[in-house]
Amino acid sequence: MIRETDFLVVSLDVVGRDNNVVEIKEKMLNMREEVVLCAIPIVGVGGLGKTTIAK
Repeated sequence: MIRETDFLVVSLDVVGRDNNVVEIKEKMLNMREEVVLCAIPIVGVGGLGKTTIAK
């Protein structure tokens, strides 16, 4: 079974994830300049909105 996802995310589609998005943005913006590569894992069971947060 092939699952399709949308590449366009409207901010109204993200409900109840404001704190998660803010936390991820803060981590990315507060990184030191020496960091060359950073990976922030977004994990959880299916249907939680991981892909939406990543977009």
